[in-house]
Amino acid sequence: MGNMKKMILVLIVISSVQTFAQLPTNNLYFDQVKSSLLLDSFRYKKSTNNNEIYLFESWMNDARIVQNNTIYKLSTLNYNIRNDRFEAKFEQDSIFVIDSPKDVVVEIKNRKFKRFNDPETNRLTFFEIVADINGNTLIIRHGLKIEEGPINPLTKEASGPDVLVKKQDYFLMKGIDMDLEKFKLNKKSIYNLIEEKKRDIVQNFAKKNKLKFNRISDLPRIAAYYNSL
Repeated sequence: MGNMKKMILVLIVISSVQTFAQLPTNNLYFDQVKSSLLLDSFRYKKSTNNNEIYLFESWMNDARIVQNNTIYKLSTLNYNIRNDRFEAKFEQDSIFVIDSPKDVVVEIKNRKFKRFNDPETNRLTFFEIVADINGNTLIIRHGLKIEEGPINPLTKEASGPDVLVKKQDYFLMKGIDMDLEKFKLNKKSIYNLIEEKKRDIVQNFAKKNKLKFNRISDLPRIAAYYNSL
């Protein structure tokens, strides 16, 4: 009964689009989905701290996972920053860990994630791909840091608990070797990636559309305009 319940839930949430004619969608049963996409499962702990470790505030996120030449569509996906993995919430108190081979691509809420070798830890890590500018790819590594609680100015003692805070580290991926180097997100750094003869044109476009070179949400639009010139 338990397996049947899980099968029904997964089939409701997941729909898959096959890229090969010999494996049509209606031949993809739960066992195939579980063996190729779902790695593990665990009980969801109802704690206020849970939201701190996930990138998106809500679990209701339309997403696609491209894996082994198959596209899986999910509606309840989130990124666990602390454990560097994507998870799907099929039941109110049950979460499935998504298997992530090296070449997996995750698209969620119009944002794309791929795994690259982290130069600081020397292990495969999910990075968010932001924009391609003049042969360079700007990517983000999402992380967490502990922020100390407020200090009472009279007693000089902590008046509140420490909290986890989300942080972003920026990297630039260069060339076919995909070497990553730390990148400082500011106008000057982005400006330096643009051909000198096109800088004024891009600057005018950004100004006209109220876009900022150091605002990560504006960079895809700036990069798309620059690449179209």
